[in-house]
Amino acid sequence: MKELKELPAGWRWVCIGEICEFQYGKSLPESNRASGNVAVYGSNGIVGFHEIALTTGPTIIIGRKGSIGQIHFSPDPCFPIDTTYFVDRLRKDVDLQWFIYALHIASLDKLNKASGVPGLNREDAYKVSIPLLPLPEQRRIAALLTEQLAAVEQARKATEAQLEAVCALPATYLREVFESEEAKKWPLHRISDFAETCSGTTPSRSRADYFRGNIPWIKTTELKDGEITQAEEYINDLAIKETSLKILPKGTLLIAMYGQGKTRGRTGLLNIEATINQACFAILAKSDVFDSRFLQMWFIRNYKRLRDESEFRGGNQPNLNGEILRNQQVCLPSIQKQKSLVIAYNDRITFLKQLSSAVENEAKLVNDLPSALFRQAFSGAI
Repeated sequence: MKELKELPAGWRWVCIGEICEFQYGKSLPESNRASGNVAVYGSNGIVGFHEIALTTGPTIIIGRKGSIGQIHFSPDPCFPIDTTYFVDRLRKDVDLQWFIYALHIASLDKLNKASGVPGLNREDAYKVSIPLLPLPEQRRIAALLTEQLAAVEQARKATEAQLEAVCALPATYLREVFESEEAKKWPLHRISDFAETCSGTTPSRSRADYFRGNIPWIKTTELKDGEITQAEEYINDLAIKETSLKILPKGTLLIAMYGQGKTRGRTGLLNIEATINQACFAILAKSDVFDSRFLQMWFIRNYKRLRDESEFRGGNQPNLNGEILRNQQVCLPSIQKQKSLVIAYNDRITFLKQLSSAVENEAKLVNDLPSALFRQAFSGAI
């Protein structure tokens, strides 16, 4: 805030501690919350509901532990828990909405001094200076900011919707390909009948010497339904010699049999020679029978089905396995048809990446607008 060298006439600097008191929230474990409609706030926002409020009216909530300096507002009495401070009383010459906006640019999130979990000391916050202006001017600026920020929020939602629509287009195209009337006539082939498959292994982590080389070693976390052109880790010839690993050729399609989050069922198409870990299932290329990229398209299209079918396999960690994947029935048109569909799909992916980049840039501009509006407002430019 102090980057404002000169304040407009009638404005002056005051410390936050001169305006209000940051009161401590209180502990309220989930097990102690009674059913009700009073919002319970943590440093990240609403974390539940309770029947009794801690505050007496409209309340500003400030993150004290964890997401320090995060600002939230409750128009009604609420219950801030012990990871927060709260403000429900202000000086009479301070407008509530204006003060909320002032806190947003006070950079309270930069005041962390804790060595472990981030923490905000209220005494440090009290020393932060903000410009205080006459009450009518506070209200005018607050009303204008509220209007502008509402327009920004509409623009943000619009760009989010655009981005979601762009991200959905590849799936739409694959559905059109594999659910077309033409596709229903393509012959079905079991993967084990037309391709060679295998999996990999993990060299002993206790042998650091295995990982001093230039042979790519791919893990399931690197399978993101695209091409693989480099690895996160590399091994050497000694690891190849002393383990069951083998180097797979370019064009090999990899499928993640298990892994955290959304990993299971993801694919990667090798554009390099590489080795793989035991969670990867590999389908070696056979260019006269199938196009590996077309097969990857098929697996991307069937991602959800494969995950659903393997959800309760593998105990604590759901997994696919070689038997399931080798027995998949894939619809395979002629190799020429596969190649033409791959070209069309790749062209669409290239276009969609460009479109997605443009929308993401637009979204970034929209997300940067609130900060710009705050700077204008608190420099007297509006």
